[in-house]
Amino acid sequence: MPVKGFTKPTETPTKRYSSDPKTRAAELVAEGKLGGKQPGAGRPRKSVSEAQSEHRRPAAAAVAQAARDNAESIADVFVTILNDDTASNAAKVRAMKSFLSVEQREAELQLAEAQAHTLPDRPLPESAEEAAAQLAAKLSGNPILAERFSAVLRAAGADTPNPPKTG
Repeated sequence: MPVKGFTKPTETPTKRYSSDPKTRAAELVAEGKLGGKQPGAGRPRKSVSEAQSEHRRPAAAAVAQAARDNAESIADVFVTILNDDTASNAAKVRAMKSFLSVEQREAELQLAEAQAHTLPDRPLPESAEEAAAQLAAKLSGNPILAERFSAVLRAAGADTPNPPKTG
Protein backbone atom coordinates (compact mmCIF):
# COMPACT_ATOMS: atom_id res chain seq x y z
CA MET A 1 0.00 0.00 0.00
CA PRO A 2 1.44 3.40 -1.04
CA VAL A 3 2.10 6.03 1.54
CA LYS A 4 -0.15 9.07 1.34
CA GLY A 5 1.40 12.52 0.97
CA PHE A 6 4.28 11.51 -1.26
CA THR A 7 4.20 11.96 -5.01
CA LYS A 8 6.13 10.23 -7.70
CA PRO A 9 9.22 12.13 -8.72
CA THR A 10 8.89 13.97 -12.05
CA GLU A 11 11.48 13.97 -14.79
CA THR A 12 12.00 17.72 -14.62
CA PRO A 13 12.27 19.29 -11.19
CA THR A 14 9.92 22.19 -10.44
CA LYS A 15 11.33 25.67 -10.83
CA ARG A 16 12.34 27.22 -7.55
CA TYR A 17 11.84 30.97 -7.28
CA SER A 18 13.66 33.41 -5.06
CA SER A 19 12.22 34.20 -1.66
CA ASP A 20 12.82 37.93 -2.25
CA PRO A 21 9.51 39.38 -3.60
CA LYS A 22 11.20 41.77 -6.05
CA THR A 23 13.48 39.10 -7.47
CA ARG A 24 10.62 36.58 -7.64
CA ALA A 25 8.45 39.10 -9.49
CA ALA A 26 11.24 39.80 -11.98
CA GLU A 27 11.68 36.05 -12.61
CA LEU A 28 7.94 35.58 -13.14
CA VAL A 29 7.80 38.56 -15.52
CA ALA A 30 10.71 37.11 -17.51
CA GLU A 31 8.81 33.81 -17.84
CA GLY A 32 5.62 35.59 -18.88
CA LYS A 33 3.66 34.41 -15.87
CA LEU A 34 3.26 37.88 -14.33
CA GLY A 35 2.36 41.23 -15.89
CA GLY A 36 1.23 42.04 -19.40
CA LYS A 37 -2.30 41.89 -20.73
CA GLN A 38 -4.66 39.83 -18.66
CA PRO A 39 -8.25 39.00 -19.61
CA GLY A 40 -10.70 40.88 -17.42
CA ALA A 41 -8.06 43.29 -16.16
CA GLY A 42 -8.51 47.04 -16.20
CA ARG A 43 -11.29 49.44 -15.41
CA PRO A 44 -14.76 47.95 -15.86
CA ARG A 45 -16.88 49.42 -18.63
CA LYS A 46 -19.63 51.87 -17.84
CA SER A 47 -23.04 50.44 -18.47
CA VAL A 48 -25.45 52.66 -20.38
CA SER A 49 -29.09 51.90 -19.80
CA GLU A 50 -31.17 51.16 -22.87
CA ALA A 51 -33.32 54.23 -22.26
CA GLN A 52 -30.26 56.48 -22.46
CA SER A 53 -28.80 54.79 -25.54
CA GLU A 54 -32.07 55.18 -27.49
CA HIS A 55 -32.06 58.95 -27.06
CA ARG A 56 -28.36 59.44 -27.74
CA ARG A 57 -27.38 60.58 -31.22
CA PRO A 58 -24.50 62.59 -32.58
CA ALA A 59 -24.72 66.35 -32.30
CA ALA A 60 -24.18 66.70 -36.05
CA ALA A 61 -27.31 64.65 -36.71
CA ALA A 62 -29.34 66.83 -34.37
CA VAL A 63 -28.01 70.01 -35.97
CA ALA A 64 -28.69 68.70 -39.48
CA GLN A 65 -32.25 67.82 -38.52
CA ALA A 66 -32.78 71.27 -37.01
CA ALA A 67 -31.39 72.87 -40.19
CA ARG A 68 -33.83 70.85 -42.31
CA ASP A 69 -36.72 71.84 -40.05
CA ASN A 70 -35.80 75.56 -40.15
CA ALA A 71 -34.56 75.90 -43.73
CA GLU A 72 -36.74 78.92 -44.53
CA SER A 73 -35.59 80.80 -41.43
CA ILE A 74 -31.93 80.11 -42.26
CA ALA A 75 -32.40 81.36 -45.83
CA ASP A 76 -34.14 84.48 -44.51
CA VAL A 77 -31.09 85.30 -42.36
CA PHE A 78 -28.89 85.52 -45.46
CA VAL A 79 -31.36 87.83 -47.19
CA THR A 80 -31.78 89.95 -44.06
CA ILE A 81 -28.03 90.47 -43.70
CA LEU A 82 -27.66 91.38 -47.37
CA ASN A 83 -30.48 93.93 -47.17
CA ASP A 84 -29.45 95.41 -43.80
CA ASP A 85 -28.01 98.92 -44.18
CA THR A 86 -26.34 98.79 -40.76
CA ALA A 87 -24.47 95.54 -41.43
CA SER A 88 -20.78 95.88 -42.23
CA ASN A 89 -19.48 95.14 -45.68
CA ALA A 90 -17.43 92.23 -44.27
CA ALA A 91 -20.59 90.66 -42.83
CA LYS A 92 -22.37 91.11 -46.14
CA VAL A 93 -19.48 89.52 -48.06
CA ARG A 94 -19.40 86.55 -45.66
CA ALA A 95 -23.16 86.13 -46.05
CA MET A 96 -22.87 86.28 -49.85
CA LYS A 97 -20.03 83.73 -49.90
CA SER A 98 -21.95 81.36 -47.64
CA PHE A 99 -25.14 81.87 -49.62
CA LEU A 100 -23.39 81.18 -52.94
CA SER A 101 -21.48 78.15 -51.64
CA VAL A 102 -24.69 76.55 -50.38
CA GLU A 103 -26.36 77.24 -53.71
CA GLN A 104 -23.38 75.80 -55.62
CA ARG A 105 -23.31 72.61 -53.50
CA GLU A 106 -27.03 72.15 -54.01
CA ALA A 107 -26.66 72.58 -57.78
CA GLU A 108 -23.80 70.04 -57.84
CA LEU A 109 -25.87 67.59 -55.81
CA GLN A 110 -28.86 67.93 -58.14
CA LEU A 111 -26.59 67.46 -61.18
CA ALA A 112 -25.02 64.35 -59.68
CA GLU A 113 -28.46 62.90 -58.90
CA ALA A 114 -29.66 63.65 -62.44
CA GLN A 115 -26.58 61.98 -63.94
CA ALA A 116 -27.01 58.94 -61.72
CA HIS A 117 -30.55 58.41 -63.00
CA THR A 118 -29.75 58.74 -66.71
CA LEU A 119 -28.49 56.00 -68.99
CA PRO A 120 -25.20 56.47 -70.79
CA ASP A 121 -25.41 57.94 -74.30
CA ARG A 122 -24.25 54.75 -76.02
CA PRO A 123 -26.41 53.69 -78.94
CA LEU A 124 -28.17 50.37 -78.60
CA PRO A 125 -27.08 47.61 -81.01
CA GLU A 126 -29.06 47.43 -84.24
CA SER A 127 -29.15 43.63 -84.48
CA ALA A 128 -28.73 40.54 -82.36
CA GLU A 129 -25.39 39.79 -84.07
CA GLU A 130 -24.05 43.23 -83.14
CA ALA A 131 -25.22 42.77 -79.53
CA ALA A 132 -23.55 39.35 -79.39
CA ALA A 133 -20.32 40.83 -80.78
CA GLN A 134 -20.33 43.59 -78.14
CA LEU A 135 -21.01 41.05 -75.40
CA ALA A 136 -18.21 38.78 -76.66
CA ALA A 137 -15.81 41.74 -76.65
CA LYS A 138 -16.74 42.55 -73.04
CA LEU A 139 -16.42 38.92 -71.92
CA SER A 140 -13.06 38.38 -73.64
CA GLY A 141 -11.60 41.29 -71.72
CA ASN A 142 -12.81 40.08 -68.31
CA PRO A 143 -12.37 36.36 -67.51
CA ILE A 144 -14.16 36.63 -64.14
CA LEU A 145 -17.22 38.16 -65.80
CA ALA A 146 -17.07 35.47 -68.51
CA GLU A 147 -17.02 32.69 -65.89
CA ARG A 148 -19.98 34.16 -64.01
CA PHE A 149 -21.93 34.72 -67.23
CA SER A 150 -21.32 31.13 -68.35
CA ALA A 151 -22.46 29.87 -64.94
CA VAL A 152 -25.68 31.86 -65.29
CA LEU A 153 -26.23 30.47 -68.77
CA ARG A 154 -25.58 26.90 -67.57
CA ALA A 155 -28.03 27.37 -64.70
CA ALA A 156 -30.63 28.87 -67.05
CA GLY A 157 -30.16 25.96 -69.48
CA ALA A 158 -30.54 23.41 -66.67
CA ASP A 159 -33.89 24.90 -65.67
CA THR A 160 -35.41 24.67 -69.13
CA PRO A 161 -36.93 21.36 -70.26
CA ASN A 162 -35.31 21.62 -73.73
CA PRO A 163 -31.91 23.24 -73.36
CA PRO A 164 -30.53 24.92 -76.46
CA LYS A 165 -28.37 22.72 -78.66
CA THR A 166 -24.73 23.67 -79.00
CA GLY A 167 -22.66 22.91 -81.87
